[in-house]
Amino acid sequence: MTKIFDPLLLDEMMAYNDEGNFDRIIAAELAIALAMKMDPMMGAVGGEGDVRVRALYNKDRPKTQLFSSNRNLFVGNNKLFKG
Repeated sequence: MTKIFDPLLLDEMMAYNDEGNFDRIIAAELAIALAMKMDPMMGAVGGEGDVRVRALYNKDRPKTQLFSSNRNLFVGNNKLFKG
């Protein structure tokens, strides 16, 4: 970790005490612990040389469609909820 970009997390870190509700700090700690656990299994992710990161920003990748059609599920015979 070199930088923390979340201003609310930084505010919460500065106000930390033993009695408050500090969910952001706990979530950040859990994310770091999970990353440390997954690094030996998956390899570290990051940097410009990482293939997985480059694939996210590749503008030439094929566009995939989540749904095969854009029909409305709430009207006509295609009602999602019959009633």
